[in-house]
Amino acid sequence: MKALTIKTLVVILTLSFFNYAKAATIKGHITDAETGEQLIGAIVHIEELNLSATTNLEGEYVFHSINPASYTLHAYFVGSKDATVSVKVTLADESVVADIVMTSASVINEVVVQGHADRESSSNARETEQKADNVINILPAQAIALLPDITIANTLQRISGVSVERNSTGDGKYPIIRGMDKRYSYTTIDGIKIPSPDDNGGRYIPLDLFPSDFVEKVEVEKTLLPSMEGDAIGGAVNLKLRDAPDYLLIKANVSGGIGQMFLDRAYSQFDASVINLQDPNQLHGGDFSYGANLNSPSSHAFSTSPDFPEKNMEYYNLAAPLNGTANVIVGNRFFNKKFGVIATGSFQNLYRGSNEYVALPASQPYANNLPAFDDIEQRQYSTEDKRLAAHVKLDYQFDKFNSIDFYTVYVQTIEQETRELSDTAVPNTFRTHPGEGNVNLDSMSRVNIQSIYNSTLQGNHVLFPGLKMDWSLVYAIAKNNTPDWTEFSTSEVVVNHEVTVPPYLNSLSMKWINSKETDKSAYLNFQYNLLENLDLDAGGMFRDKLRNNYYNDYSPNPSEPVNGSVQPFTTIGNTEWNWIDADAFGDPGNYNTYTVEEQVWAAYFQAKYTLKVFDRDLQILAGVRDENTATNYNEILLSAATVAGATGNSSYSNLLPGIHLKYKLNDKQNLRFSYYQSMTRPSLFEITPYAITGEYFDEAGNPYLIATTANNFDLRYELFPKGIDQVLLGAFYKTIYDPIEYAFVRPSGKVSAQEIQPVNDTLHPATNYGFEAVFTKYIGNFGINLNYTYTNSSITIPKVYFYTNSNGIFTSEYKNETSPLQGQSANIGNLSFIYKNTKRGIDAQIALVYTGRHITINSPDYGLDYWQKATTQLDLSGEKTIGKHFAVFVKATNLLNTPVVIQIMQSSAPFRPGNSETIPAFGLPNQINPNAITTQIAYYLPTYLVGARYKF
Repeated sequence: MKALTIKTLVVILTLSFFNYAKAATIKGHITDAETGEQLIGAIVHIEELNLSATTNLEGEYVFHSINPASYTLHAYFVGSKDATVSVKVTLADESVVADIVMTSASVINEVVVQGHADRESSSNARETEQKADNVINILPAQAIALLPDITIANTLQRISGVSVERNSTGDGKYPIIRGMDKRYSYTTIDGIKIPSPDDNGGRYIPLDLFPSDFVEKVEVEKTLLPSMEGDAIGGAVNLKLRDAPDYLLIKANVSGGIGQMFLDRAYSQFDASVINLQDPNQLHGGDFSYGANLNSPSSHAFSTSPDFPEKNMEYYNLAAPLNGTANVIVGNRFFNKKFGVIATGSFQNLYRGSNEYVALPASQPYANNLPAFDDIEQRQYSTEDKRLAAHVKLDYQFDKFNSIDFYTVYVQTIEQETRELSDTAVPNTFRTHPGEGNVNLDSMSRVNIQSIYNSTLQGNHVLFPGLKMDWSLVYAIAKNNTPDWTEFSTSEVVVNHEVTVPPYLNSLSMKWINSKETDKSAYLNFQYNLLENLDLDAGGMFRDKLRNNYYNDYSPNPSEPVNGSVQPFTTIGNTEWNWIDADAFGDPGNYNTYTVEEQVWAAYFQAKYTLKVFDRDLQILAGVRDENTATNYNEILLSAATVAGATGNSSYSNLLPGIHLKYKLNDKQNLRFSYYQSMTRPSLFEITPYAITGEYFDEAGNPYLIATTANNFDLRYELFPKGIDQVLLGAFYKTIYDPIEYAFVRPSGKVSAQEIQPVNDTLHPATNYGFEAVFTKYIGNFGINLNYTYTNSSITIPKVYFYTNSNGIFTSEYKNETSPLQGQSANIGNLSFIYKNTKRGIDAQIALVYTGRHITINSPDYGLDYWQKATTQLDLSGEKTIGKHFAVFVKATNLLNTPVVIQIMQSSAPFRPGNSETIPAFGLPNQINPNAITTQIAYYLPTYLVGARYKF
């Protein structure tokens, strides 16, 4: 009986298998009628069976085990009209294909309102890349939402050919496009260039200002058309903000989490509310006549000062502070869809930190340029970032020929940072215990407020059939304010790990830095369809830029007690400072307080012609752009009338031709070739004769800097097989003339002094070439995204070489050194494994980012460049939809706790503890690589976020 039962079961299972194998299926793809793109996440419902399916990453749906009969299929997709098709299954084992084409729901009474529901999708991004006139890579909001990154700067590292320069807490800040330093790219919002709040006056935008959920898509444009502003040799980043949707849209998300750094140690905090946003001189008239308020002729206690608070130098600990983020988007169209409104708001409060060890270089190396070091510092950073972003856009469609829109954007980051360090002065003999002897303890409190405000009024008009015009009026302000940046230092003596001399006062500095950069711009463009296959474009722009920078610092000396040579330290409130030898006014009339005005006007003409070559479309886009620049600066010096170089001006013009070919091999493949010229202007800060006393060496400006220019060649093959799959293979080559690098110079009249200065290398053009590969493939619910970029750049600049000559005299000379451009990694790559189950509402991603070694500091000394070791970062993210409107998500970053390691590529043998041949310095710790001297290691530890989304 038992055997019979088993036999019967086997027969039943076998019959069931064959019946299932022979069961009919209904399947197909759902595509957009206008674009042909496959729609991911569309719902298909069989009315008679009450069954539903969702299209996968290839835009495909499947129904299994369908009996022969006639069925009605209904398809639904946000932003499209519902579609209905009828199918008939006649055989039990057949496969019926029913492809469905859906049309936009946005045609209203002859007023065509372009649909926006799918602009955030990956499929729309692939379509835009394929149809673009130039070489471009796009990261859409749909993909950004599933990434572990929460700022735009960090998302950019996922795009081929892009790495990021990081801040002191390991977060991305500036993009490095195709190995070109941040100075060689610009950032736009909806195609409009924005001013920079960067504290050193650079033109580049710190993209950690922007939350990742703030944008519709991020576009990295790697070749420039004549219609685009021409000052980007590396490339341009365009942040595309959301337009008003065609239906009521409400999106919101909130998340919370923690950084593992502050599970291992406390977060160091100070009271920033007491800080005066302006220094005493600004608060009391700004005419350089006010001296800091003192309560006695010779000394001052912080506890009684109205000008200098002490609470920002009193530190306390927070245990495991929590991170938080929130975002909301609301939009709709009114008045028969003619009037659209959308508003976006985002807020982030994040706690970051790092633990570092740093070896500080001496003022000059030993003979044969063997590096010398003054100190070893152990640093702990505790940073709180409050990030606010808001965007409102209004548009009105008068008729199908005229529309107007207005948008305003405001982003702000308030960074509050504490740095605590201890250092060890270099002894005359080898020491195996850094932290012994005369130890300096330094505490820093800094608040940095950066913001960008942009308002743009735009119009689009059809003047007559074939002729279109668009215009933009722009007002933008970028601000940077670092008030009361305070550092105070104490010293103590440690012998055998015991404090033998208690802490005493060492030094104090307080400085105020603030800048404001204002842009007033106008754009005008015409597009004329002269023939069916010939488009002509012409236009121009004008920008008036004004930058004001204020700098002042106060550095009193510790008052000496009557009965001793040093002042013991107990609390900062009890300290007393001598202002007799220091200037109670600070130093307001200095080279770092200046104004710069710049005017740029440009005009362009381009033609786009399509012809048949071997029965395939060849698009030729050619044109020229003329950019004219005029600048003048004024140093606000107390003795400006007598100081040479306190004022200056310059003007120059750049004619930038270009040609872009796109050969359409078939509907899925393109072959592109581009040649164009571009340029990069010096920063507004660099062209002033500024003077900064640096931590490593003094810096000075250079009013004689000229713009850098480049010839750019680009070749790319593109394949878009289906859905969001793609294969991109490209190569590029750049010759860069008059590149700007930092070099040692001897100031006039200072024979023995040297300072670092930005200079044009007019004798040695730089080169930069490489290739890129992108591969994206989805099979069912699984996907892989892989990109790799190889870059090789070369620049030759003179550097200082120290040696002992034949007469035994220690001297120096200049030697040419060839090295890669600063920030350029030979190898960068991304690998992501993706799982997406639209039916179950599950998205998950494991993302790996590899960044090869690159120069972080281009040393003025021969052979002593600072290289960052290659890094591998592993991140994880996932999301689960709950019901129709809700989802929960998790993001985890830096799971490998990959440190940042800075090295000098020389033998580390003389710096290893225990080496009897150690030079008169000390053994640096962490000397593992015999072919490299480790000068800095920074650890950041993983971070975790858990959150929820809502969409209506």
